[in-house]
This record gives sequence, C-alpha cells and structure tokens, in this order.
Amino acid sequence: MGCREFRVGKIKSACLAATVFPSPRNRFDISVVAYVSNVTATMFSVFAHTGIDAAMRLIVKQLCNVLARFFVLFLLPVYRLGALLMGRHKAFEGWTQALSLLPGIVGVYFRRGFYRWVLPRCGKDAHIGFGTIFSHPTVMIGQRVYIGAFCCLGDITLEDDVLLGSHVSIANGGRQHGFDRLDVPIREQPGVWPRITIGEDTWIGDRAVVLADVGKHCVIGAGAVVTKPIPDYAIAVGNPARVIRYRNQLDRPFPANRVQPGSHADAARIAEGT
Repeated sequence: MGCREFRVGKIKSACLAATVFPSPRNRFDISVVAYVSNVTATMFSVFAHTGIDAAMRLIVKQLCNVLARFFVLFLLPVYRLGALLMGRHKAFEGWTQALSLLPGIVGVYFRRGFYRWVLPRCGKDAHIGFGTIFSHPTVMIGQRVYIGAFCCLGDITLEDDVLLGSHVSIANGGRQHGFDRLDVPIREQPGVWPRITIGEDTWIGDRAVVLADVGKHCVIGAGAVVTKPIPDYAIAVGNPARVIRYRNQLDRPFPANRVQPGSHADAARIAEGT
C-alpha cells in the first residue's frame, strides 16, 4: 500500500471512529473511548509525579463520577418528561431543589452528575454544596469551581477556578422587577434580566450578594453587596461594594491614611474612604 492509500485509509478510519464514538459533551453524546483515554493519561501523569497513593485516589474519584453519571442517566427520562409537560424551567427548578437536599459526598457526586447532563457546561470536577439551587437551566460552570452550601444562583456563568462561599446569592441584576409606575403592581411591570459572569480565579466570600459582573482574579468580601461591575484583580468589600485594593498592585505601599483591613470594622472604614 502506498503512502497516499495509507493516508486515505487512515482518514476514513478516523471518520468512522468519530461517527461511532462522538466527542464527549455534557449531554448524551458520550465517548467512552475518549473518556477512558483521558482518565488513563491523567492517572499515569499523577502516578509519575506524586506516586501510587494519589493515583489510586484519582481512580476512586473517577469511578465515583462514572457511577454517579450512570445512575443519574436513569432519572433523565423523568426530567425530560417533566420538561415537556410543565416546561423546561419549572422542571429544572424542581430537580435542582430535590438534588440540593442530598447530603455529604454522595450529594456532591450526584449533583455534579446531573448538571453535567443537563447544563450547557459543568466542569467534571466542580463542587456544588448542600442546599445550593439554580434558577435557570442555562447556567455554565467551569472547571475546578467550588460552590459552597446554600447558595442561590440565577442565570450566570462561573468561569474556571471560581470559589463561592456559603449562602452566596447571585441574581440577574437589580432591575428584575420594574417599579416606576404606581398604577401597576410591581409584579406586573417588566424587568431586566442581564446574565451575570463571574471571572476566572475569583473568590466570593460568605453571604455576599452579587447583582453585577465580577472580573477575573477578584476577591469579594463576606457580606458584600455588588451593585456595579467589578474590574479585574479588584478586592471589594462593603455594602455597596467598593474596591479597596487591586491584587496586581499588592507590592505597593499601603496608603498611610488608611487602615490595613484586619477586621470587619476596618474593612467598612476603608470602604467608606476613611
């Protein structure tokens, strides 16, 4: 066989393989071969760098992920039927509330397995804590995202390496309900629902309320209320949240007329500019 025939045959074989084993996505088009190859390569890489203990832990985690996705697979027809009967949003709302009540590590694996099936994107190693609910089936969750317990999240995008503390609320802006007219009930007035994006490597503290976009590599203090977009690298605290420092400027001397944030009172004083 000549080189040309060999290349043609190889291309045909690759096309056939791509047809039989489609590329893995978050929905039904699973590629077992690609998944196993990826896990095997990762396992050998971990073994080479950290030893057999870390490799075994990785194997156990991957096995738990596979089992969780397998068991969740049997629930998907019920979810799809509910979406047909009552609408996608209502069906998703019911399932996200039910799955949020599964405790412990079992709940983490089952929630991740379910969301990897039904969301446009959900990282294979995302952690979604107990009691956390999503209000929209269009949420996108990146790789290595950590979501603490009892969070309430709207139509949002969480980029890679985002950390959310417990009881964090991310809503779609502060104008979800219009209130300009007095002759019309607030619930009947049109609102605005912008999609909120939390940039990669951003940490949002416990009980923060986010109503606007947050940039990359940011830190949002516990209890902060974000009403305006936060730029990249910013450290923001307070209600409303104000930028007090930038992470890419931490090597600069702290202003003498400000107090280094060592407590909530100090953070509040800095946020007020005193």
